[in-house]
Amino acid sequence: MMKHNSKLNTLAYGLTGMVLIANVVLPSSAFAQTAGGSSPNPVTAQQAPSDKNFCALISNVGAGVTRQIANNVSKFNTRQTNRANGLTQRFTARDTRRTQGRDQIDARRAEHVAKLQRAAKTDTEKQAIAAFDATVKAAIAARRQAVDAAVKAYRDGYNQALAGRGPIVDAVIATFQNSVNAAVGKAKTDCANNAEPKTVRITFLASLKAARQKFEADRKVLEKVPPQLKTIRDAREQAISKAVADFKTAIEKAGADLKAALKK
Repeated sequence: MMKHNSKLNTLAYGLTGMVLIANVVLPSSAFAQTAGGSSPNPVTAQQAPSDKNFCALISNVGAGVTRQIANNVSKFNTRQTNRANGLTQRFTARDTRRTQGRDQIDARRAEHVAKLQRAAKTDTEKQAIAAFDATVKAAIAARRQAVDAAVKAYRDGYNQALAGRGPIVDAVIATFQNSVNAAVGKAKTDCANNAEPKTVRITFLASLKAARQKFEADRKVLEKVPPQLKTIRDAREQAISKAVADFKTAIEKAGADLKAALKK
């Protein structure tokens, strides 16, 4: 399930890296070398150059996150469309095989009944065979109707469950995006107000980390199989099992009745 989980998994790999931006793109050590190529005093490297570049680069972070999210969501939507089409094709193929199998069974059954009718010598035997054939047809129709209803109920429930999870997944992503945007906005404001760059950077990193942790926590919750999927799957299996059991009982009785009639 879950296919929506793949959306979060894909985004997780892409978005988690954004938390590292300040450590990779904006790290103090990245500015530790002076223009002349010499390594300045470590204390100097941690101050003015890194602070200056942090405030200069922070403006690009929000736009970068937005582009990355939009790109990953676009790729996911394409995959989802392909998967949905593939699922429809699989359902159609299964329905076709089921119909073909039923047609073959009907043909063999008709041939078997015809042989019985040809072998019948009395009207009583012919009537017994006709009654057997009618009972078998009714049992087959009842089983097929029950199976088809169970399959349809499962597919409808499955589609409803996926549709219901879509907005939840979107909300998780939106929450992450908003949290990152808020962190970027605060950093920009603090830089514009001449707040201590080191403090701004630490606060920014902490906000990104918190956003990522919440995103990961929400994703793990959504990775769990929704209870309704198990419920509808169990309901399908129970309905099919009952249909098969009822069919077996009806056929066994019809066979016993036919044997008894033919012995008279």
